[in-house]
Amino acid sequence: MGGILVRESAFGSPNQAIAFSHSVVYAGTGQCANADVTTALAVAGVLATDIVLVTFKVNGSSRWILSVVPTANTITIVTNGNTANTDYFYYVVLRAC
Repeated sequence: MGGILVRESAFGSPNQAIAFSHSVVYAGTGQCANADVTTALAVAGVLATDIVLVTFKVNGSSRWILSVVPTANTITIVTNGNTANTDYFYYVVLRAC
C-alpha cells in the first residue's frame, strides 16, 4: 500500500515520498447493545491484528469506552455501564501496510 507525495518542503526536500505504516480498511457506525456493557459489532474482514479506533456518535447514556477488542469479523466494545439502543459508535479499522 502506498504513501503520498509531498510537493512542499514542510517534510524535508520537495517531492519526498512519505510511507504509511497503516491504512484504513474499514470505517462505519454501529448501534450499541440495549441494556448491556458489551457490544459486538459484526464487521466482515476485521482481523484480530487490526487496530480499531472507536468513539461515540450518539451517547445518550453518558457512558465511556473501557476497551475495544478486534477478533475475526467482530469488534467488541466494552463500556463503563449499560448503553441504550439509541446510542451509536463510530469505528475506524487500521491495518499494517
